Amino acid sequence: MPSADVNVFFGYRESLEAECPEAQFVSLPDNFRSHADVLSFVDKVFSQPQVFGDRFLSLAPRGAVNNQEDPLFETRPRVSMALFDCKVGGPGLGAGRLACARRIAEHFAGLRDDASNPASPSDMVLLLGNMSNVDVYAQALRDAGFECLVAGGSTFSDSLEVQLVASMVRLFSSCTDNEALYTVLSSPLFALGDDALLYLATGTSRQGHRFRRTLSDGFAAWKDEKGLTGLTAEQEDQIDFAHICFNAAFDSIRRFGMAAGVRTLLRSSGWLIRLESEQAQGQAIVGNLGKALRMLEDVEKLGLGLARTADRFESDLATLKLTPGTLSASSSNFVRIMTVHASKGLEFPHVALADLRLSGKAESLVAENIAASTYVALDSPMLRPVRRAECRYHAGIDLSGFDAFLERLCCHTGAVRGSPLAVRCLDPC
Repeated sequence: MPSADVNVFFGYRESLEAECPEAQFVSLPDNFRSHADVLSFVDKVFSQPQVFGDRFLSLAPRGAVNNQEDPLFETRPRVSMALFDCKVGGPGLGAGRLACARRIAEHFAGLRDDASNPASPSDMVLLLGNMSNVDVYAQALRDAGFECLVAGGSTFSDSLEVQLVASMVRLFSSCTDNEALYTVLSSPLFALGDDALLYLATGTSRQGHRFRRTLSDGFAAWKDEKGLTGLTAEQEDQIDFAHICFNAAFDSIRRFGMAAGVRTLLRSSGWLIRLESEQAQGQAIVGNLGKALRMLEDVEKLGLGLARTADRFESDLATLKLTPGTLSASSSNFVRIMTVHASKGLEFPHVALADLRLSGKAESLVAENIAASTYVALDSPMLRPVRRAECRYHAGIDLSGFDAFLERLCCHTGAVRGSPLAVRCLDPC
C-alpha cells in the first residue's frame, strides 16, 4: 500500500474511533498465498515495536501451499536471510552490493540445480527497493547461467533502445540533427564504424582539399559520392543500406506518420529479427520498443506536427515514470527483476528481496493521479526519518536497514509476494 494510502487509512480510522467509540472494524487476516513459514518470519520481524508495533496486522496461513509437500524444501530452509553491512564511503558499498547479488544468484542456482525437484527460473523473481543498481544483480544472475528480464520499475525512459527511438524521432523532425543521426547510424541498427562516420563528416573540395562538414551533409550527398570514397566495399554497403532504409522510413512518414517511419526503420534494418535470437534480453528490448512506438502513436493523435510531436514525445519520456514494456513470455525460462512496488497484485513461487533501502530522496509530498483529479497528501510526522534504533535481533535478523517507514513497508510487501523467500539486506552505515 502506498504511503499516502497508509496515512489516509490510519488517519480515517483514528478520526472514526474518536467520533464513534462503538464502531467495529472488520479484520481480514487470512492469507491464501504465502506459506506459514514465511508468514511466521513476517510476524517475527514486523510486529516488533520499532517496526510496525501495534499497527501490524498478523496474517493467518490459509493457502493450499501449507498442505502440500515440497521436496525442494525438505533439506533447505524456506526462508533465508543475509545482511551485508557496508560503509557508505569508498569501495565498500559497491563490493557489498556485488556480494549480495552473487549470494542471490547462488540461492537461485541451488533451487534450479536441485537433483530431486529442480525449480524453473521462470518461477523466480528478484524484487528490489529501487532500480538504481539493477545491472549489478542482472549481471550476477547471468554469471550464474540465468537469463533475466527487467520486468518492472521506472527504467523505461533510460533504456538505450528507448533513447534510440527518441533520436529517430528528433531526426525525422529535423534532418539536420547531427547528434541524432550519429546515434542512429552508430547504433545496432546499422553499426557504422569510425571510418565510415569519419568519411561522412569530411568533405573534399574540387582542389582536393579535405574539410569538415556536418554528418547530415555527408549522408545527404552519399548518392553522388558512392564509389569514389576510398572506403572498403563492406563499409560502402553499410552506408548504402542505411541510406535505403532511411528513404523507406521517410516514405512511410509521408504516407502514415512518424510512428510508422520509426517502425519501418526498425524493421528494414533487420534489428528486430536479430533481437529474436537474443532470448530474454532481446525480448526486453523489443517490449520497450513496442511501448515507445505506442507512446509515439498516442502523441501523434494530438495532431501537433512533426516538430512539436518530437518535443512532446521527449517531454513525456523525461517526466513520466514508466515501467519497461513487456512481451507475452509464458513459455520463457528467465528470472524476472522488478521493484517491490511494480509487483503489486502479483505472486511468485520463489522470491528474493534486495536493496530494500529506497531512494535517498525522501519525499514528504505525495501526489496521486486518479482519473482527472490529482490528490496531494503530506506524510504525517511518524513517517519522517527517525533515529536508528539499537535493538536486539530476533532469530539473527538485523533490522537496522529498515528504520524508515517506507522501507519497512517495502520489505513487508515483498515478503508476502511468494511462498519460499530469500532476503538479502544491504545496510550502508
